[in-house]
Amino acid sequence: WTNDKTYTVNYRGEDLSYDENGVQNGKVETPDNSLNFTYDTTPPQSTTTVPAAPNGLTINSLPTISGTAEDTGTNPNIAVKLDYVKINITNTSDEQTLKADQTWGVLDDNLYLNCINPQDNWTTWYYTINYPTATWTNNRNYRIRTKAYDMATTAETGTPERTFTIDTSSPTPIILEPNAQIESSLPTISGTCDATDISNVKIRIKRFFEGTTFWWIGDSWDSGQDDEATQVWRTKTGGVLPAWNYNVSYFNDPPTAWVTGTTYYVTARAWDNATNQKDSASWQFRFDNTPPTSSIAAPPVQSGRYKTLPTISGYCSDAPAGVQTLYFTLTDGTSWYKDVTQQWLTAVSTGTAALSSGNTYWYETPISNYVTDKIYTLKVWGKDSVANENYNTYFASLTFIWDSQGPATTIFYPPATKLKSLTTISGTAMETEANNPGIVNNVKIAIRDTILGTSYYNGVYSSSNCWVPGVQWIDDVNNDGGAVKVDWDYSFTVNYETNVWTDNHEYIISAKAYDQTTLNEGSAASVTFTYDRTAPVSTTTYPLNGKYVQPFVTISGTASSDTKDNGVAIHLRRTTAPQYWNAPGDNWSASEQWPAATGAASWTKDAAGVFTISGANGENYYLITRATDTAYNVESLQAERPFTIDSTTPTLTTIKPVADKYYQRTNLVTISGTSVDLAATNPGKFDTNPVKICIKNITTSRYWKDNTWRLWDDPPDAGVAPWKTADWTFYNVDVATAGYWNYQIAESSWTSGQEYKIWVGVVDQATNKIDYPDGDIQGSIGGIRFYCDSDSPVTTVIDPPSGSNINNISAPATISGACDEKPISPANSAGNKLVQLRIKREPTPGLADGTSWWVAPGWADDPGYWNDGTVYVDSWTFNWGSANMVHKTTYYIYVQASDKAQPENLESTGGNIKSQFLYDTKAGTSTISIPPTGEPHYKSLTTISGSCYDDFSSPDKVLVEVYDETGNVYWSTAGWKASGELSSTYYETQNLQPWTTSWINNNHWTNHHKYRVRSKLRDKSQNLEGVKTENTRYFIYDSTNPTSIVIEPANLAEGKNISNMQTISGTCVDEDPGLVVGSSVAFRQTDVNDADLANSWWNGTDWTGASPLWMGILPENFTLLTDTTYQWKINTNTATWQNDTWYRVYSLSIDKAGNTQNNGSPDNYNRFKYV
Repeated sequence: WTNDKTYTVNYRGEDLSYDENGVQNGKVETPDNSLNFTYDTTPPQSTTTVPAAPNGLTINSLPTISGTAEDTGTNPNIAVKLDYVKINITNTSDEQTLKADQTWGVLDDNLYLNCINPQDNWTTWYYTINYPTATWTNNRNYRIRTKAYDMATTAETGTPERTFTIDTSSPTPIILEPNAQIESSLPTISGTCDATDISNVKIRIKRFFEGTTFWWIGDSWDSGQDDEATQVWRTKTGGVLPAWNYNVSYFNDPPTAWVTGTTYYVTARAWDNATNQKDSASWQFRFDNTPPTSSIAAPPVQSGRYKTLPTISGYCSDAPAGVQTLYFTLTDGTSWYKDVTQQWLTAVSTGTAALSSGNTYWYETPISNYVTDKIYTLKVWGKDSVANENYNTYFASLTFIWDSQGPATTIFYPPATKLKSLTTISGTAMETEANNPGIVNNVKIAIRDTILGTSYYNGVYSSSNCWVPGVQWIDDVNNDGGAVKVDWDYSFTVNYETNVWTDNHEYIISAKAYDQTTLNEGSAASVTFTYDRTAPVSTTTYPLNGKYVQPFVTISGTASSDTKDNGVAIHLRRTTAPQYWNAPGDNWSASEQWPAATGAASWTKDAAGVFTISGANGENYYLITRATDTAYNVESLQAERPFTIDSTTPTLTTIKPVADKYYQRTNLVTISGTSVDLAATNPGKFDTNPVKICIKNITTSRYWKDNTWRLWDDPPDAGVAPWKTADWTFYNVDVATAGYWNYQIAESSWTSGQEYKIWVGVVDQATNKIDYPDGDIQGSIGGIRFYCDSDSPVTTVIDPPSGSNINNISAPATISGACDEKPISPANSAGNKLVQLRIKREPTPGLADGTSWWVAPGWADDPGYWNDGTVYVDSWTFNWGSANMVHKTTYYIYVQASDKAQPENLESTGGNIKSQFLYDTKAGTSTISIPPTGEPHYKSLTTISGSCYDDFSSPDKVLVEVYDETGNVYWSTAGWKASGELSSTYYETQNLQPWTTSWINNNHWTNHHKYRVRSKLRDKSQNLEGVKTENTRYFIYDSTNPTSIVIEPANLAEGKNISNMQTISGTCVDEDPGLVVGSSVAFRQTDVNDADLANSWWNGTDWTGASPLWMGILPENFTLLTDTTYQWKINTNTATWQNDTWYRVYSLSIDKAGNTQNNGSPDNYNRFKYV
């Protein structure tokens, strides 16, 4: 057959009838029948048109699925080729397939539903969804597959698909701009959507203006529209969906699109790919692009002058946004006020003023530090809540002058001095501003009497009571002001002068001026003067009245403070003629002379060559001074003031300390001496306490300061010599030319063994002195050197040492020791002088004659005196020839010493025992505890120990000897050695009660060797114990485990029972010299294959034991067969046996050393079957 060909089949019928001749000759049908058919092997094709291509579209509803179908071919004989179309509908998201009842079932790719043919030829087809909202689920993916069949029942070979997504959710547009209740500019309306499958966004804008609603139609506002009119919904102009924006050029021209104060509404509408649509919430805002207006209320006047302005303020307004911030600048042209720091800075600064409630009033406070004579410019402007501001257009400003200082005032007369008369006060007043000066208004004066405190002149000079309490400012009536500078004066009649001024009173005259406009008060000028009608007084500061003085070249003194320059005159007289000094130099006259001094209140007169000549020493002089003050008052004549020239140094003697001597602390509590003074050959004179001392501890480089010893640079007197004033007693107070001095220092302040120096200085009234510079004292130059030694010598006994134990061998014939002078070197000490000793014994009762003290050549009762030893030595000996010492006796040696200090230091411990020792000539005993007596066996021995005893000097050490008899070697700290390799076969043990010698393991023992142990006690007198039975022991070391075997029952024996096996038996053996001391057996059930069974040990009651129960062999069942081999047996009825069961019999043996066969684990057994 050929595809797409039509075939005709002709056919006729012929029956089986016979002809008349009787011959079968059937009738043939005429005419022929025919049948036409077409041979078709080409499969048909189908296509889905609803939902439309391409695949993956999103739709929101699908009530009908439809499509087309065809069957290719050119045969004109075929009018209808297609037979039917089927459809498979699948929810791929939930993996479900639509069934014939239009409910969803399990996924079935082979379930196809019948489609409907709207025509006879099936070229179009459809499938109706009866309930689309129930069938389709939002946000699910679906797939449609179709299959066409032709009239030849040929099925479509492929499965064409159409995929789509059902989306019934409407997208929500979101407006991002505008986003404020008030907008100052809006060039673009923009936003986004809450979905990504957005197909389009449109925007509607409307406003209410003067009671009418307008809609934006793209280039203007139109009131003839409605909310759903096509023109009012404007398609977005930009943005990549889901983001969108809308802008037109009119939005940048606010008067066209946006008007200040007008309310606007913006709504967005979005469509998704499934044609779902939704409107956004409408955003309402008001438009405001006009800056606020502002004004200045303080300062109120343009170009005004101010001296106080802590606050600047004013008013402001804005609608509809309202004022948010009020800015200001305040500057003098070179500096700007910064409100945050309240400072004036050179950098331009803009401040932010405070706003009142409602934001209609502004202010900035406090403002300070204005600079006078400056012109300030204040400018203010506002910004509303949507940032509208215009610095250049919407502002207020003014300028003002700062004037905070008054005129400067000066007082020309009176000067600051002393005056006898004052009737006129005068001066000037002038404005001080250099650039913007004001005008002087008036001048006032005030006069205060400082003696009267706060009393002021009231201006009524004609009254004798013209002083009143409190400040009184009096107007200068002779000045009317009105200019930048004015002259002023104030005067009163001379006749009334004494009503105003009081002698020796000090007055302060103050004057101040005021300017106009601001009425600034200028700083007051003042002058102080004294009204003086009193004569001055002078005195001499050097030489002082009645004093002895050194030769000098200047006479000096003081005078009243108002003494005029060079106003002091000098009158000097001596006892030797000519008597009167006529300056300058050594010029004397027979008549009185009054040469002038230099200076005023403090004055001097050059007297060079007057008192320095040799004849002046010891001469008496008499001095008078006379002063004239600035008011020319002249001092009254004084009495003569005598003085004496003295250039002779006093003498000084120190009684204690004496140079290079040693003193006890008690002898240094008082340091003392004497001193005498002369003036030439005449008596000199001391003032009280003329002597000073300075003490240095040479050893520690410290100085006596503040009643303690301190370093040179320590306070007080840091860095200078710390002189201390000694107490002084005159021999004759009236003459005051000689006396005794002393200085007290606490005994505890002196340190024994240290070197000191003392410097003693003295000064007479004329300052002649013995003194030492700081460098001498710091450098320890000069002075008196002495030492402190308050420590007694300390003696010790070296042989025999205290606490020693001696015997007849170690007993010394000579007692020796040391004498240490204290303090020891390098400290300073006076040196030893004498060592003495006494010897006492205390014998054990019954062992001596009872006499206790050594009195050469024997023992006697206490003689009460000391035996002299060696003098002036540091090491001493005393020969007593062993003195017949007695066993078990205690001896005591007493020693004392003295040194060469003044007074001597005697050893305070001389009566105490310096050495106590025991005399012991008999040894103690030792005993060995481990190993014990007999011949024990050990598999481990890490400690040998025992005890010891001594009845007098007590044990010192136990020595032990460990001998390997088998190997013929001795144990030593270096291991096993032959006797010839050791100086002694004994070595020291540890401790005493008990004594021990230990090893960390058993590696030093040899298996099956025999050992001997001996001990010896050495007491503290070194007496050594001999060898005895009680300190000798033996033992055998055995580390080999014994062995045992089971003989009855034989291994693998069957048919054993109590009748034919009354005992279970075996043998055990240990290697010589080991010795078996016992055996044990244990029983266990097994299976027929000798496998272990859980909990199958005989436990004494039944066969449920988890571990072996070892049963010891009784002594009567333990029989020695050979030297080291034993037979053991145990009754068979010891356990309860079960018929037809296999058992194991284990045996275990232990030797005398405690070694256990297989270390105690069951391993050796015979197996039998009990029947």
